[in-house]
Amino acid sequence: MKPTHSILVLLLLATYVPALYARPAPTQPAPVRHEDAPTAPVISDDAGWTSGVLIGVATLFAAALLIGPVYRLSLPGELPVIHAHDEPPGASHHHGPTGTVEKQ
Repeated sequence: MKPTHSILVLLLLATYVPALYARPAPTQPAPVRHEDAPTAPVISDDAGWTSGVLIGVATLFAAALLIGPVYRLSLPGELPVIHAHDEPPGASHHHGPTGTVEKQ
């Protein structure tokens, strides 16, 4: 252990150990009160947060109404022909029966 670490440990022990012995021991445990549980869930009377949540949800729907058509207009009319490279040789029929370009 480095000297600075041992000094820190000694300082912590010097402040912690006397505090352990200085506390008075509790004479009796604190009494525990058990209240009867309500028969139904208790609903909070504070409903101030609902307006903020509803405004947020309405904002998201309004944004979706604006962004959706703009996104659909940016899509191409038809998807381009896809040339997959994971086809077995000769399955695409683009490059001949061997799957490779045949030079003539």
